[in-house]
Amino acid sequence: MSTDVWVLSYEHLKGHRRSDEALTLLQKVASRVKPIMRNHSWRLPVLAEFFPDSQGLIGALLASD
Repeated sequence: MSTDVWVLSYEHLKGHRRSDEALTLLQKVASRVKPIMRNHSWRLPVLAEFFPDSQGLIGALLASD
């Protein structure tokens, strides 16, 4: 494994609104935390988007669009 691989794979929810942007957003998030992960030698097997069970969270997320 390359020493520069901090996130091994990405998963996004296909078929949801704006799902085409989800993978790109996950990759940007991983890029921004890469220095922290490198400093701690952390590896993340999967960075995944998820649909929250709590209705309160769903409303909060949609309000930010």
